Amino acid sequence: MINELANKVNGVKEKKDNKVLTYEELARSLKSKSLSDSVKPITIKSTQLYTQVKELTEMAYPTQVNPRDKRWNYFYVPLIYHGENAVIPMGIMEHNSSYHIYFPSSESLRPLRVTEGNNRYRAVYDKVIASAAEFLPSLVDTKSLENTVPYEFRTGKIKSKYILGEQLIKEEAEKILKEYEEHIKHIDELPMAGASISLNDYLRVVHIAYGAVYGEVKKLSPIEAYEYLSGFWHGGVFDIKDPDSVEEFNKWLSNTSTSSRAFEITGFRLDGISLVPPMPKSEHSSGEKYFVILVGSSVYYEMYLAMLKALMQEKVPVIAPQLREVLEYLTGESYLLVNRHGSESISYRDVRPEYFAYIEWDPLGVVKPKAAFNKRE
Repeated sequence: MINELANKVNGVKEKKDNKVLTYEELARSLKSKSLSDSVKPITIKSTQLYTQVKELTEMAYPTQVNPRDKRWNYFYVPLIYHGENAVIPMGIMEHNSSYHIYFPSSESLRPLRVTEGNNRYRAVYDKVIASAAEFLPSLVDTKSLENTVPYEFRTGKIKSKYILGEQLIKEEAEKILKEYEEHIKHIDELPMAGASISLNDYLRVVHIAYGAVYGEVKKLSPIEAYEYLSGFWHGGVFDIKDPDSVEEFNKWLSNTSTSSRAFEITGFRLDGISLVPPMPKSEHSSGEKYFVILVGSSVYYEMYLAMLKALMQEKVPVIAPQLREVLEYLTGESYLLVNRHGSESISYRDVRPEYFAYIEWDPLGVVKPKAAFNKRE
């Protein structure tokens, strides 16, 4: 079957030149000029093309059906890709009397929206639909497709150590985790556990965290360090008249969300490190007996660890719900997504050749041809 698929793909080059579909031809029609442009569909109002797409979808079972739409993920289109024989995935969604055609790619090809009408359109789209229909009977084994789909059209994941290296050795991570687990066992025995605190109490704890990473805070008072190093948004905390008043701080906390930027002690817009104090029960919180240290971006992970270790050393009742996640990242055991959008995603081109084999590719999605179009049935 693999040989049969290879012959089908290799047959692309044997067609007459004017019938051969090339990726360059398709890309010229669909290439986006900007990231925002890449999600905006090209609308084609043509009953002729609409009928061709409809007939193609009738040749295979939809992979997803719900009250709003049907989806076929994916048909495959054979073509010449940068001089080589290849196939690329093509998804179709039927929605509101129109067909949406999309190509999952890291190269940002724009989707098509096809409706009925009398408009003219580029001939390349006829080639795309006809090629997908011709190739459909060969979609019987996803394994046989893997060597023919270009990497730009695949997604996967890879452990971060193959891209970023190991920023923390495994033994050190295990030591930190063991110390934290021991800390948690005895957390209720620590002085401030479950206690109501004042603003000054909170700032003194923040000062301990600062001292682990910022040498200059030794010359500053806790309130000066907080003003200097935290974000610009303090949520009215400086409106508290008596910073030693437990009652005033609790009243302020009762009207403050645990996600408030007032607790972000370094960084901006909650991408940095937050240290949330013990919270009274309120509409914003179910009540928390301990300090909670949180981190938003991997840029601050090493700083987060240093602060956590300092707080534990000073017997502060602090919990770190993200600790395992942070340790996995710093030891290179967490995953980066390949060819997906997001802050923790990379292109396959960012992977050095010697580590390429460590990419864990996602399985290829394939539609199931109906019996009349399936060579196996």
